[in-house]
Amino acid sequence: MSQSLDEISLIDFIDKNLDPQDPMIFDPVRRKKVSKTSEELVRQSMLQVLNKLFGIPFSRMAVERKIEVLNMTKRFDILVYSKHGHPYILVECKSPQFAMNQIFFDQASRYNLVLKSPYLCITNGLILKAVKINFEKNHYDFINSLPAYPF
Repeated sequence: MSQSLDEISLIDFIDKNLDPQDPMIFDPVRRKKVSKTSEELVRQSMLQVLNKLFGIPFSRMAVERKIEVLNMTKRFDILVYSKHGHPYILVECKSPQFAMNQIFFDQASRYNLVLKSPYLCITNGLILKAVKINFEKNHYDFINSLPAYPF
């Protein structure tokens, strides 16, 4: 699918049946309820975008997993795996009050020093940006769509 990232509204993917009184939200990847923070709503919306728009099964995704980055324990938000089990798309999510800036992109890039995913996405729920990384040339290009599944 060649869905333009500029046309995607993560807000459209927030479950309309959420109970506003329930402080929890169900995560289909972790298969459990988690705290319903503003960042978690962005994360859950992005999971739905990856699944419904790009056809990526939840079984090919990992959420909030620990990794060691520069001798520090960190957690990535979403990692999509290829059919061979290799990192393919790394997604870093922030709440809408965070501006999309270089610091945000640098955080995802540091995580990718370890993961070596060929695609990075960053989103604050309002804006969604992605890059394709060429590791051989030590270069990246901003892209307006994610690769077609299956990959």
